[in-house]
Amino acid sequence: MIYRIHELPDPKRVMEFEEVAAQFGVSLGVGAIPVDRFRYTDKRRDGSKKQRAVEIPKESVRITSRMYQKLVAKIEGTPEERILSFLMLRSLKQARYSTENEGHFALAASHYTHFTSPIRRYPDLVVHRLLGAWLDKQTYGSPTELAAVASQSSTNERRAAEAERELVEWKKARFMESRVGEEFDALVISVTRHGLFVELTELFIEGLVPIDSLPGDHFIYHENVRKIIGARTRREYAVGERVHVLLERVDPAERKLQFALIEPEPPSKQKPKQKRKRARTSS
Repeated sequence: MIYRIHELPDPKRVMEFEEVAAQFGVSLGVGAIPVDRFRYTDKRRDGSKKQRAVEIPKESVRITSRMYQKLVAKIEGTPEERILSFLMLRSLKQARYSTENEGHFALAASHYTHFTSPIRRYPDLVVHRLLGAWLDKQTYGSPTELAAVASQSSTNERRAAEAERELVEWKKARFMESRVGEEFDALVISVTRHGLFVELTELFIEGLVPIDSLPGDHFIYHENVRKIIGARTRREYAVGERVHVLLERVDPAERKLQFALIEPEPPSKQKPKQKRKRARTSS
């Protein structure tokens, strides 16, 4: 048989999601995640050294699909729904085909396969043939052949999804070409050493605000807290923050958009108007 399986989430991804979710006051409810701590020396370009710590979660994390379902229901209709839903999806593994049944985590199903998929994938056809052969008291394909079919089907599925994603991203870039110089409200969906990845609130189009373009300070990415922090002002940028950006550059060939952050201007301090003294007139 060829199953459609969805394995348990990677503990590291779950831990990363929980750290972000905690900033919004919510959680999957997995409790404290056991971790192994390691220290290493980071050598910088100027020759200086700095001790860094890395935490790697252990494999034993109690997580169920019900935890995800309850959190989805809890955040429904809230301002943080979109960003947390996006991050929850990223914390899950990708479903795939296999001859080994490992259940389907997202569907909370112990046995699952594609039998009458609306898009008629090749694994559906193979399952039909397997069932037909079983009814006729025959066999169809060897275990090795079926494993190869499952592996190739999974690979082709990912290739098709990637091609579709690239086409959509190219279309988005072409759409935004004429809007260079415009300003947009956006949401920070990821923070990396390269800068802020933002998604436009109304258009759901993503782009990068380079870290060296952030105004007012020299900003550094802090991996341990997954934030970008100003060296002097201590201004922080984190996932879920709402910002205002200007579209600076579009590269359709690379399917990339570059934005600049627009900080609100501080209120100007106006000096109180002084009453003009009237000149005395001599009588």
